[in-house]
Amino acid sequence: SQDTAHKLVSNLESVDEEVRLQAVRDMKNAIIGNRKKKSAYCSAGAVPLLVNILKSYPKSHDHDSSSIAVHAAAALGSFACGSSESMKEIVSCGAMPPLCALLHSSSIKVVAAVTRTLKIMLQSHPSQAHFIFSP
Repeated sequence: SQDTAHKLVSNLESVDEEVRLQAVRDMKNAIIGNRKKKSAYCSAGAVPLLVNILKSYPKSHDHDSSSIAVHAAAALGSFACGSSESMKEIVSCGAMPPLCALLHSSSIKVVAAVTRTLKIMLQSHPSQAHFIFSP
């Protein structure tokens, strides 16, 4: 429901790392293969918050930091899959620089998740490759 989407999205901004991690995980699981939920979470403002999580990842050093980056990248990949509106929002929110930077992460799980997300973005929207990777 829209209320659930808004609650999870607000939890993406929590100062509590565990709350943020659970929100990212729950959202990722809810949107996989579900266009209606993708649209609800997108409308609730999830994409820029996921991008912010990725932007802050290298500065974060607690035990769940790689896990939250993995789930945030996977969620962005799910948003990108199939919907060009979501794809445009992902790019316009500035997701590409942090995604590309995370390819150099010391965590193989983060690198793998980001690689999968970039692959999904390019496979789902091959005609937008120039748009996706333009500065």
